[in-house]
Amino acid sequence: SVDWPDLLHQMANQGPRLLIATKYLSLQGLFFLKRDTLQNAHALALQKLFFFRRKHELNGTSGIRAQFILLVRFLRALPAAASCRQGFRKILGLGARLGRGRRCPGQFSVILTLIQLTVAPRDLTVTDGMNPIVFAEAPDRAVMNLCDIHFHAGAEHRGGDFTAFAGNGDGHGFHTGFQYSGTLTEAERAPVSYPVGDEAHGPLKPGDTIEIHYVHTTARTTPGPTLATCFDTSVVNPQLRVEAFVFVLVNDDAAADLRVLNEVSMVSGTYQAPNMPQDLGPSVTYLGSTTGPAYNVAGSPYQVTWNVHLNVLRVSIASVAAWLADNEFEENHAHGVRNLVTDPALLAPIR
Repeated sequence: SVDWPDLLHQMANQGPRLLIATKYLSLQGLFFLKRDTLQNAHALALQKLFFFRRKHELNGTSGIRAQFILLVRFLRALPAAASCRQGFRKILGLGARLGRGRRCPGQFSVILTLIQLTVAPRDLTVTDGMNPIVFAEAPDRAVMNLCDIHFHAGAEHRGGDFTAFAGNGDGHGFHTGFQYSGTLTEAERAPVSYPVGDEAHGPLKPGDTIEIHYVHTTARTTPGPTLATCFDTSVVNPQLRVEAFVFVLVNDDAAADLRVLNEVSMVSGTYQAPNMPQDLGPSVTYLGSTTGPAYNVAGSPYQVTWNVHLNVLRVSIASVAAWLADNEFEENHAHGVRNLVTDPALLAPIR
């Protein structure tokens, strides 16, 4: 049996240890899944949680309240299901990641860990955030290794010179995100006669906006394809930092050349992209996660220090086509974007 008021009161008083307390409760059978169906466990857990909220009013920190909000939202989403795995698969698409065990409390512990991660992307003009999960900010990129370069079709973040919403998109992360909100000349928007990027993912055209990510890691790795190159066998939990820039593509060979911007070389013992833009004005740094449309359903488990630059750079679309045709990261198209995250309970505050 579980003494809900006592355990939840301890949970509310744990402060930074709240996640550990949550894991403990779930492992002890917090949701009654040893002796009840998923549907009954859902109802009992909601009943107990709301009783506790009314009784104690949860007048602690905003972070503690945010944890309970997340927990309640997750429980509300649970459908009636014949098994825990079936329920997880329906809600979060995580069934394949949870192993083949049948012990639901342990699997709930995994879920509760995932839904409490800090996330990205975000509106950079909104500094509020109630997510209490904290991790150390990654060091300066100069002492880290550049491990990956890729870009997204549309800015994943909103702010600075990129605030024009592109629309809801196709459901796979394309034709959405945010666009350059400034003006271009007719000549800069003039169409080109060659494809820019893989046709299967929708080629880019002059006037399009991209957000490029220069990913850095504390692991001692060599730059290469995909984020997998940011990890190695000796450092399985490296710190990650992303320098993010927003570029608008123009039909102008005098504009910045992506091949030059993305050149990689060894600088003072670490791999760097020394030609990254250095004078694009202010930037916003915050704690978040990796991005991409795959995480619209299930949160990314990777913690990232973001530094997003607010001014937009004009880049030659011909140079983008040339870089996509030949680069060491094996990138041949722009990636889709993840939906903007606006829930304060999921966001870390911007200091």
